Amino acid sequence: MTSSSEFGRRGVVMAPAAPAPTYGGTPPRGAASGPVSLGNGAFQPLLQLLFSFNGRIRRRDYWLAHISVTVAMLLGLWFEISMQGALKGNVAGLLLMLPFSLALPVFGIWSGFAVQVKRWHDRDKSGWWVLINFVPIIGFFWLLIECGILDGTPGPNRFGPSPKGVSGPAAVAT
Repeated sequence: MTSSSEFGRRGVVMAPAAPAPTYGGTPPRGAASGPVSLGNGAFQPLLQLLFSFNGRIRRRDYWLAHISVTVAMLLGLWFEISMQGALKGNVAGLLLMLPFSLALPVFGIWSGFAVQVKRWHDRDKSGWWVLINFVPIIGFFWLLIECGILDGTPGPNRFGPSPKGVSGPAAVAT
């Protein structure tokens, strides 16, 4: 049974939403009306996968997310280069492209780290292991083996329930 809080069949497991804070009346001017969330619509599982650092994900979702983000980044880069070529000499047009040019790498880096942190969580390791990316050569291979090849912790761990729906080590024998 798939709910709206899951990605794929049993990929992204989300924590229940926190209750909205009460102000004893109307909220003060400029105060948020509740906790900031990634949305409640159809895109919530995708936003959770790409932008949240909480929870666990499966290897399948890790690879699909990285491939999707890489394709999106390449398409964005192609669009940016095409537009810069078309706007050559047009300073106003190039200034309009500036927010896109700044947002593209932020999107790629943020979503890459978010997906990796959730995969480290599935291996029952701290999200700080994402810093292994900055170790030349060894870091790449360590990340590839740990996050891309090895299976996650069976059953629940300190970062949440199993994204595969496995209840514990006894269920792994299947």
